Amino acid sequence: MLKLPKSLPRSSVLILLGFISLVSLYIPRSIISAENTPSLSFSESIKNTSISEEFSVNIIINTGGQNAFGVGAKIVYDPNIIEVVSIKTGTIFGDYPAASFDNESGTISISGIASSSKSAFNGIGQVATITFRAVSEGETTVNFIYIPGNTRDSNIAVSHGSGDILSLVENLSVTIQPSSPGGATANVTSETQQLESKPLSFFDKILQFFGLYSEPELIREGRLLSRILDEYESIPLQAPITDPSQLQPPSSAELVQAERRPSIIVVTVIILAVVLTGFIILIKRLRSKNKNENAMVYQEVETDKSKTIENE
Repeated sequence: MLKLPKSLPRSSVLILLGFISLVSLYIPRSIISAENTPSLSFSESIKNTSISEEFSVNIIINTGGQNAFGVGAKIVYDPNIIEVVSIKTGTIFGDYPAASFDNESGTISISGIASSSKSAFNGIGQVATITFRAVSEGETTVNFIYIPGNTRDSNIAVSHGSGDILSLVENLSVTIQPSSPGGATANVTSETQQLESKPLSFFDKILQFFGLYSEPELIREGRLLSRILDEYESIPLQAPITDPSQLQPPSSAELVQAERRPSIIVVTVIILAVVLTGFIILIKRLRSKNKNENAMVYQEVETDKSKTIENE
């Protein structure tokens, strides 16, 4: 029977530590820190839509693991580009004293309060849902009013310290495009946006770092179709370019990227080759050690047999 070694060779330990160090470089530190930061944010950070279209976003609270007895969200927006249609409060707090908006001044005020000291909210939840309508073409940002240390703006209320633990707000960027026939652009853009909003897997992030990640085909096709629908009516007829001097050369950034990609691929192949070689060496050493141990066991057995025969 083969015996497994009681300890790993030093080379295998070094290879394992090197691999763990390489993997740890790609873990987003922001993901780890954001989970424990009391914050207010929108369910989307970027929104693309068309004139006259309506869209809804949720206000999300993260208490950072602490008990919150109330929340206040003071929000401003540009009423010349978007307007509020409605506000629907959530259910994580027992009472919502305020849920109002003013499309003339471009302000929103929402507040929620725990109904008792035993009904404090702890975790991540939905404060309210705001429905907007796109009024005119342009770009704008929906902002939380937040000044650190100020308890009269957006806040997360607690029963200790200054009474406000809000430490981070994440705003919403909105881009309004001209309306297209049948709303085709808005539909395609919305579907593409949903695909783009899905987080990349850890393996995809590693590929993206080395320049080997390619977007899913549905995202590429959706972005292309959206661009075609947006620019179809404004494309002027142009004669084909026959003079090579009129061709636009690639930019310096494109040339640098083209030069870096082969070197990145080479580095990736070298790293994988080193790891694979290390594992092959480890396996060979384990087999060699097991073979030596088996030979010693076999020799001991033969010696015992010889002694037994001599005694008989």
